[in-house]
Amino acid sequence: MEDYWYYTLSAIPQTLAAVIALAAAFTTLKLDYISKIIKETRIDLRRFILLTTSKLDIKEIHTIEPLSDKEFLKVFKEGLSSLDEHNHQLGLTSDMFNKYSDEMFRIINKDWNSRYGPDDFRVFGYLKMKKEIFEKLIEQKDEIIYLMTSSLILVGFVITVSLIILPSYNCFNGSKLLVYGIVTGSVISIIVTILSILKIVKSE
Repeated sequence: MEDYWYYTLSAIPQTLAAVIALAAAFTTLKLDYISKIIKETRIDLRRFILLTTSKLDIKEIHTIEPLSDKEFLKVFKEGLSSLDEHNHQLGLTSDMFNKYSDEMFRIINKDWNSRYGPDDFRVFGYLKMKKEIFEKLIEQKDEIIYLMTSSLILVGFVITVSLIILPSYNCFNGSKLLVYGIVTGSVISIIVTILSILKIVKSE
């Protein structure tokens, strides 16, 4: 019977390692997907962000490109807040609003293949929509990293305890209670990891 518990204890690290490898694969794919969309969104907003930040200190491309995603979003939100959606031409001068209109027309014509005019309502609506999408993507990325980190810590702890105890198992007189505790921890860590995977996969 003691051999049974010994082999059970030795199998736990291998099982948990396989589970965490599977979780890491799903997480990597999802993070790559979200990072790709974030990159595409940044590209869509590069020209607009130069316009929205024209009143701020950040006015050059070389100062915007190195920004992290959260820094980029913060700067964009600051620029967007300077626009007045209830005012004619968003409260901008005609010359500045024409620059927004030209960029909006490029997007409408290229991406939407539409003939809609780039009025102030559409310009602000588009920028606001992009801001919300960008915020959601960053939140999803942070949540995925948090879920995966939590699972790794829990699984890593159980694996470490198992590996530490395994060589000295006889010193504990084949304690079933000890094995029960580790098995319980393994089950909990597997459940947490599976739930994390499901949440990561279902996230949009």
